[in-house]
Amino acid sequence: MAASTNFSSPSTIWSRFQLAYGRPLNQRCLELEQLINNSSNKDLSSILPGLLENIFGSGTEPGWSLDTITKSQPHSDFDGVFRFLGPEGPLMKLVCHLQTDPYLMYEFPFASLPNPTRHMVEEGSLPMFYVNKLQFQSYSKPILMLGAFELYMFHFSVTLVSKQWQMKSLNWNNMTEVVYPCLLDKYLDYFLPLNKKSLPKFPQSISTPVRSPMMQQTPTSQKHSLEGVTEKILAEFWLNQNTLDIEKGISPQNLNNSWSSSHVSDSFMTFYESYMPSNNHVRLVRLFLKHIHYFVNTAEPEPVNSPYQTAESSPLDEFKRSLLPTVLQKKIYGFLKHGFERWPLDSSFRLMLETWLTYIQPWRYIEPGQGAQGKDSDKVNDTWFAFIRDNFLFYTALFHEFLQRTKRMHLTSLTNAYMVFRVAKVLTLTNLPQLLREAEKMMYNSAYKHIQDLGGSYIAPELSAILRFQITELERPEYHYVNMFGRETEAEVQNVLQQILSAKTMVSSQQPEKKVEKSGFASFFDFSTLFEDSAKAYGDMSSSEVKKLVLHLDQAASNLSYLFSLKLSDLTVPLSPGFDHMHSLQAGDQSSFFNTTMSNSAPRTPDCELTRNGPHLTPIGRYQLMNGLRKFEIGYNGDPDLQPIRSFENSTLVRVLYRMSACVNKMFQKEICNLYQRDDLIGRMSQVYFAAPLSPSKIPSSPLSAETLRSLRTPRLSLRFLASYQTLLYLGLMYAIFRLGFGFGPVGYMVVLLLCVLVYGLIRALTSTEEVITN
Repeated sequence: MAASTNFSSPSTIWSRFQLAYGRPLNQRCLELEQLINNSSNKDLSSILPGLLENIFGSGTEPGWSLDTITKSQPHSDFDGVFRFLGPEGPLMKLVCHLQTDPYLMYEFPFASLPNPTRHMVEEGSLPMFYVNKLQFQSYSKPILMLGAFELYMFHFSVTLVSKQWQMKSLNWNNMTEVVYPCLLDKYLDYFLPLNKKSLPKFPQSISTPVRSPMMQQTPTSQKHSLEGVTEKILAEFWLNQNTLDIEKGISPQNLNNSWSSSHVSDSFMTFYESYMPSNNHVRLVRLFLKHIHYFVNTAEPEPVNSPYQTAESSPLDEFKRSLLPTVLQKKIYGFLKHGFERWPLDSSFRLMLETWLTYIQPWRYIEPGQGAQGKDSDKVNDTWFAFIRDNFLFYTALFHEFLQRTKRMHLTSLTNAYMVFRVAKVLTLTNLPQLLREAEKMMYNSAYKHIQDLGGSYIAPELSAILRFQITELERPEYHYVNMFGRETEAEVQNVLQQILSAKTMVSSQQPEKKVEKSGFASFFDFSTLFEDSAKAYGDMSSSEVKKLVLHLDQAASNLSYLFSLKLSDLTVPLSPGFDHMHSLQAGDQSSFFNTTMSNSAPRTPDCELTRNGPHLTPIGRYQLMNGLRKFEIGYNGDPDLQPIRSFENSTLVRVLYRMSACVNKMFQKEICNLYQRDDLIGRMSQVYFAAPLSPSKIPSSPLSAETLRSLRTPRLSLRFLASYQTLLYLGLMYAIFRLGFGFGPVGYMVVLLLCVLVYGLIRALTSTEEVITN
């Protein structure tokens, strides 16, 4: 960068930058680029902290609001901001030039560090990441000194977790449209490249001596490389906002180590503050984990040494293999564990769940640039056993946390049912259950043969060194490991299966009853189904959503029973206290009860057995009726011609038409029955005109006597439908159309109407498959 003769003093440069800050965003980026290109590094070194605070915000200043700049906005500033802040933009070039100065260090606010880090430093510990960055001066707060590149990445990372962004509660539906996640994706591709043999070269700076009570002074000649620092900074601010020890409280020893009363208050708030990430925060963490998986999976296979030659891995491959276990594993586990314990019980938990499933499925992120390669139906190769072993608590402990959340979830919600289905489907991928069982066997010492009920803390002797190390590194000291495939976990899974059963029966019992369709000739004038609202089948869900809900619950139950080698028929159904022993469900009854309620075509009426006097409740049916799992259809089961006169019917016509029908049925009863029982076309047409009130193939929903049942299944002529005002309106409209359009009189209209009746009967006879009553 060449120095310009126009800017002779720092005050002039500072004023020009302040003037550019007030410009519209697009113009601001262009002017800032010109100022950076036309100024010297010495002048710009004092401008950088204020420039970063203006971009990313500081305190109450909102900055440039990078979370709201999108491509779809009219007159969008997206392109200008993205170019200015990109990894090869003018600002990053300035940062890299300033990084070459070994004595140029910037102070970063100590209060902006994550709560766990601040607490460790205040207690006298020094995280390895902050070696050579913290300076201590007597009893005052420590000072954090950073190079130019680290200062930029600290500001970029802390913006996402700042109070200003958290209060906005924005929800990025499409992250490719917003400038901040696009910048993150570009930084990851640049600083952690997937298809290159080396990381980008950064300018090297010589570290300055640091006064720290926890370490010896570092020689000034030691070089500090910035390679691989990007993911460390992102993990520090995005994954380290909470620790698993945050609820422990403050011990007197901790209080004595504080510097002043204000520090005591800060320590108290540090312990009891619990940071809850936003939805966008979780989305970016998942994007970050995906890229890390792609980056790690590009490492060459580890060479196998032989007695004749020694193969060495490249430094980049060694860095890729060590990235997860040494840099990210502990922080990712704490982030997920806190989310599983504290996230609200709503549908937004799916973001946290998918982040967990992303981490435990590295086999899906192998070929960069082609999206997630592995499908849920693919087989998990044995080569992934090492990853499963080294991250075993991610599969077991977090699964137990998910089971605890499931107890408090309403599985009648489509989103909740889908989350249970997703977890069960992922854990039952081909060969994954076998790998999990094999890994768990390795977690116990060989002296302990039976591990069904074993479990323990990090000091339990039966646990192997691998599991004890993971518990020590990732979990609280009082953590007690529970065997994933032991009896305790199986009992929890059985409770989840009972929840699935209850949700299924609740949905099936509360679905709206379908309207009984009219049979016979009366259905010709029934147009009421055209005006029915059938959009909602259960609550706010449509019928298609209810089908998805039932499908997710069925598949989740099947996958969970397969994972833990359970039988659905062994599921016990709790009975009410008032049930007698003779009414309790036996094993076979429970099996049939579970299967019938879990099927999509399960009836909504209680379980009954047919007798001479009609259906009678079985013990299962009584249980279903008493607990509201099923119910009888409430409706009129007698002669439909003797129903009370409705408001939409003409009372005079009802009485007149009933007498006419009764007279015809009495005079020609034998002939009507003979026609109805014929097995030819005439017989099928007679079944349309003389349809019985109760179809021969339909089972009555309520118990009826044999005499009543026989009467309802007797064919007859019914003309009551002609007394409906709706039918009269249709007939009147048809007459008006034929009268005005074709000039038909009353006689011609009656002839056309009779022809329509005959054609309708013929069509129904040819297409109907209804059974014929036999003696």
